[in-house]
Order: sequence, then structure tokens, then C-alpha cells
Amino acid sequence: MKIIPGFGIPVKIEAGGHLVKVKVEWGGGHQNGGGKRGNVQEFSKQSRKRLLELAASLDPSPKQKSSGVYLTLTTLEILPAYLAKIYLFTFLKRMLRRFPTACGYWRLDYQERGAPHFHLIIFNVPFWDKRDVQDSWGEIVGEDRPFTRIELIRTWRGVMSYTAKYCARVGNSGFNNVTYLTEGEVGPGRFWGVFNRAKLPIAVKRLSYRHLGVWFKTLKRIAVQQWDGIEPDRLQGFTLFVEDPGIWIDYFKAC
Repeated sequence: MKIIPGFGIPVKIEAGGHLVKVKVEWGGGHQNGGGKRGNVQEFSKQSRKRLLELAASLDPSPKQKSSGVYLTLTTLEILPAYLAKIYLFTFLKRMLRRFPTACGYWRLDYQERGAPHFHLIIFNVPFWDKRDVQDSWGEIVGEDRPFTRIELIRTWRGVMSYTAKYCARVGNSGFNNVTYLTEGEVGPGRFWGVFNRAKLPIAVKRLSYRHLGVWFKTLKRIAVQQWDGIEPDRLQGFTLFVEDPGIWIDYFKAC
């Protein structure tokens, strides 16, 4: 399609945290709902993208970074996913009673032996002894010494690395959860979620709009230098995970 400067098609950029999203709003920016969600059987690439975008949109303060942890929760027994999630949500309720401002996100994953386990990134936890975590989780799942791992968050790069490696990996376990569904189960349901969303350290977004024009190709050529997965000749938006998203507002206006 030929690009006509000033044609009236809006292009929007959002920049905040470590996330840049550029969208060509062909429909004028209005989007209909996606309909009723079906039974979730797998962690899709679209779901992975949404999780990575959430992580990149965060901008925790130095204090929040110093009081954040990575947490892994596993059971010795191989449980159905729905029951493992009940245990997880019980654990989160207990945690929030102890740390009311704690917040973050979780990811359901499967070990090769078929056991579901959870990876969590949690902010606003000033101190949590590993033995206390293990005792609390063990009491919930009915096991004496279930496996738990807790590690301090140190940098934003670390958060993104952990999210990509553990929370957002697709198909790396070699485990097909559908094979292990018991009679009557329809699937594991959602593979990730947020808790205490209101307390999440979401970065302030900067927004800007322009009409689609020849400048858009210039912007995409710059973006390709950041990530070569972008198709420079297609009239579609893109998403970038960057160190300084503010500079992309400047690129957007200057192209």
C-alpha cells in the first residue's frame, strides 16, 4: 500500500518503563472484544508476549528493587493443575496478609516428570526467610519439605532475564500437559497471572500521535537496528524492549 502523508491514519507510540509500543490504528483506535475465552491448553506465543510486555512496563524504585524476590514453588506429588493453583492462591493470600503491599506475577510451568510448579516475581517483600517460605508452602500442600527457592532481585535486567528464562519460556520442558489431564479436566487454564495489581510499580507512560506518512519507514529502519525481527517494509506497528524508551518519543517526533 502506498504511504500518503497526512492521509489521516493515526500512529500511536507508548513509551514507559523499558517498553516501546508503536501501533498503526487502521480502525481509528477502536477495538472490539476478543469474545469468550476458550479452554486454555498451552502457553501461547501471544500470552508470552503479554507477559514480557508487563515485565517491561514496570519501573520499580530502588527501594522496591531491593525488596523484591524471585520465588519457585514445587511439590513432591504430581498434582492436577487446578489443585496446584488452589494451593498457589492460598499461599498468595497468606503472603498478602503478612506483606499487604506485596505484588507481582506468577507463571505455571511443568517439570519433565509431569509436576506443575510455579515461578513468581514479587516486589515489596522486605525480608522473608527461606525456611518460613518452605514451611508455609509445605503446610498448604501437605508436605514436610517441598522444594522452594528464593533469590533477591538486583536489577531490571535480572527481572527481564528471569521472566524470559523461567516465566515466559514456551515449550522448553518437553512435557505435554494434555496427556496428563485426568478425566473431566478441560485444561490447566491460565498459565500466568498478576496478584495485587494495584500495587505493581507500573511506569508512567508517555504518549504521542502522528498521521501515517513517509516518516514511518524511517522510524522502522531505526527500530530494525534495535531488533531485526521487525519487518521494515510492512505498514504495521512494533514492540521493543529497551533501556531508555524516552528517546523513542524523540525519534517518533523527529523522523
